[in-house]
Amino acid sequence: QWIKPVIDMLMSGNAETVDYELKQIFSTCAEPGNYVRIVPDLRGVNPEMDDASDKNIKALLDAGDRFVDENKEILDNVANKLIHLNK
Repeated sequence: QWIKPVIDMLMSGNAETVDYELKQIFSTCAEPGNYVRIVPDLRGVNPEMDDASDKNIKALLDAGDRFVDENKEILDNVANKLIHLNK
């Protein structure tokens, strides 16, 4: 059972490294606020990729709804920036 934590650390470490690098790159741009990392809190969700049980699907939907409710301003800003890119 030691392999799962190792895989999680490797995957998480890679994502954190990319996040750090992108923050550094965007900090030199005219609009550093254009980099946004969206990481919902998946508390109560089974992280197993093959868990498509009704309970887990509901937990995922609840986590998504909670994230949207808690981050409306950030999500609205991202949406507005994307809309203005196409004009």
